[in-house]
Amino acid sequence: MEEIKSDIFSLIWSKMPLSQSELDKIPEGHRVRPYLIFSVGDGEYGFPCTSKVFDKHSRYVNDEVYINFDNCDKTLIQLSKVYNMPSKNKIELYRRINKEDENEIIKKIKANIKFSNYPESVVNYFNNMKIYLSSGDVVIKEDKLYNVVDFFKNRLVLVPMYKYPVNNTIECSFDGLKYYADVDNIFFAKDEGFEYCSQFFFADNNMLEYSSQSCKLASNTDEDDIERIHNLASYFTKFPRIKCNSDYSKLYMLEPGMIVSFTLDGVSYKMIIIHNNGNELDVLYGLENDYYKNYKYKKIPINADINYEITGVLDDERFNKYYSKYTICNSLSDLEVGTIFKCDADGEKLTLRVIEKTDSGLHVVDELPGFYSFKNDHRIFHLYDEYMIPYKENIKFEIIGKLRNSQIDYTLYNLLLSREYKNRQEKNELLKK
Repeated sequence: MEEIKSDIFSLIWSKMPLSQSELDKIPEGHRVRPYLIFSVGDGEYGFPCTSKVFDKHSRYVNDEVYINFDNCDKTLIQLSKVYNMPSKNKIELYRRINKEDENEIIKKIKANIKFSNYPESVVNYFNNMKIYLSSGDVVIKEDKLYNVVDFFKNRLVLVPMYKYPVNNTIECSFDGLKYYADVDNIFFAKDEGFEYCSQFFFADNNMLEYSSQSCKLASNTDEDDIERIHNLASYFTKFPRIKCNSDYSKLYMLEPGMIVSFTLDGVSYKMIIIHNNGNELDVLYGLENDYYKNYKYKKIPINADINYEITGVLDDERFNKYYSKYTICNSLSDLEVGTIFKCDADGEKLTLRVIEKTDSGLHVVDELPGFYSFKNDHRIFHLYDEYMIPYKENIKFEIIGKLRNSQIDYTLYNLLLSREYKNRQEKNELLKK
């Protein structure tokens, strides 16, 4: 069947629509690039594109769209900024966009509108467009988040998502934050009143293919719905679950990485929890609409009288950046369980995670499981993928982050390490034979 092309967007080669002073800073051979263009009234606008997709990465899902072409070429469309495209700059048509990609682009442009500086004519143009949802979309309705995991009988198959840890949920990360998917409560809903806001894919499409194949033989009855959900629930059993029974309405229960909103004297503030030592919270603190880089570091007693709301949890990359900056440890004994640090051992650069503290030393595991040889060195004892480091040893280390309490299931983690070691041992025995 012939692919239906977009009547809104085209990819073209064009000279960069920049001022001469800006162009002078760019080598002459790099002043032409692909743009995704569209018309609004008498004007034409364009989003910059690149084929060097591995050189680009945005924290936010809606800042970019990847397009794959039949000949395996890939193009990355960057939606964070739009340019007015003079007709004199256009060189030639590069590609036509299909309808499926068109929907993806419009969906992300509409989500970007509230955070970008698009011209008013562009905002009005896309605000009036209709989109359809697809698997992997994160949607919102009545201030509640859901992940679209499938479609069945013209209905959405949805998984509720929370902005803070909830017991027996699956942890997800996108847009610089962590979310928690309640896969035990999958449900069906008509595609009415849901607004697209982002995307998250639990894995590839194998899950959907599996569930679809299982339902092809089912008759058109309500039993289909039960089978569909059972198949999806079965798929989700392979993901580790969060174990968390904390009461986050208590200030002293707040965990590192949580983002908290509150109002003081009529002014809205936010704070990011960095440490919670049981007596006080170390936080980054600032105005709600300000950039986090402008927040100040301060300590807050856990008995402070604050009415707050948890509005999110930083993902590992963002949290680790703040944790490593504001955590000072002068010795190994100062390191907390879950701390991730770098050190050298016999010339080997290791990234280790503390899984247990004893009276004499730290039990750590290799953050990237592997096997190392330590000749004539008794400082670190190699136990499969686990090591013990005595406190008395003078080892230089650098803190790079921390695994947070509600996101740790050390039993599962160690079990995975044991399995990894067993598998390697069995493989080595076979190779010897």
